[in-house]
Amino acid sequence: EDPYLSGRLASSFVKGVQSLSVGTSVKHFVANNHELDRMVTDAIVDERTLREIYLRGFEIAVKESNPWTIMMAYNRLNGVYCSENKW
Repeated sequence: EDPYLSGRLASSFVKGVQSLSVGTSVKHFVANNHELDRMVTDAIVDERTLREIYLRGFEIAVKESNPWTIMMAYNRLNGVYCSENKW
């Protein structure tokens, strides 16, 4: 996926929904590539790839659209559960 395109699409969707006074939740956006066993999956991603591919789209969506909520991912990222990550 192109992080710019996915970020802009997500941002447009969030803005459209929230313009109708309906809240949105940007969720599971970063390094969550599995449906099966997502609670035990550990995505091993180097920092450059993480920032340029995964986080960039998420950053665009959040900064441009200001979603009402953000849901964390269930998986681990580089050995740490996303809900416990220092980021």
